[in-house]
Amino acid sequence: VRRSTHFGCSAHYVLQALEADMLSLVFTNSSPALPPHGGAKALLGASPFAAGAPSGSEHPLVLDMSTTVTARGKLRLASQRGEPIPEGVGLDREGRPT
Repeated sequence: VRRSTHFGCSAHYVLQALEADMLSLVFTNSSPALPPHGGAKALLGASPFAAGAPSGSEHPLVLDMSTTVTARGKLRLASQRGEPIPEGVGLDREGRPT
């Protein structure tokens, strides 16, 4: 997948490879979503990735994940609803946990 910042469930592509008995690694770019440790400015993306490997048994290995603690959409929804977010999930403008 090229030039994408969101393409849904990465495992979709992993499962296609597994059907052909192939190993797969799936990566995409992402826009800045979080600061590096100790920072305040969002520089790093969610960096979603997926992997799959045939196992020779009933269930292959399938991994589909992001490197963030929660989805950005859940944070936006909480903001729109005026709901609090779990402690430590977000940072204020100075980079302090909120």
